[in-house]
Amino acid sequence: MTNKTLLGLAARLVKENAFTEDEARSAILAANTQNISLPTYLVEQSIITSRQLAEITSREFGLPVLDIYAIDLQGIATDLVPIKLIKKHQMIPLRSKGKNLFIAVTDPTQELALEDFRFNTGLIIHPIIVEEGKLGKTIDKIADSYD
Repeated sequence: MTNKTLLGLAARLVKENAFTEDEARSAILAANTQNISLPTYLVEQSIITSRQLAEITSREFGLPVLDIYAIDLQGIATDLVPIKLIKKHQMIPLRSKGKNLFIAVTDPTQELALEDFRFNTGLIIHPIIVEEGKLGKTIDKIADSYD
């Protein structure tokens, strides 16, 4: 493994004793190999719970955590982007206010995905952290309502 310093979420997870540096590097490599985000990999492999991950991510990036199940799906801003974009990036546009769009995410470091939302809406994007498992189920419900 490389001796590169861990950054962002991986560094925070090591700091909070979720796993060792070597385990973090292995997880990053495995997530990249599977072409999935680090949070998705960690939850799928039961390395950390969805709730723990959301709380740690919130602390690392100074972003709020939201229980996506507490949101009325009728009031979310899905009319601003195509469902294809929501499914592709696993992010949900929650609410727009003025020139701002609040988006439910599990990994706020996915800059290309956030930029895609910014490009498609012309709005300033504000990530809100949600639990990995709940986000996927909520996206499925939203997708079902499009059918």
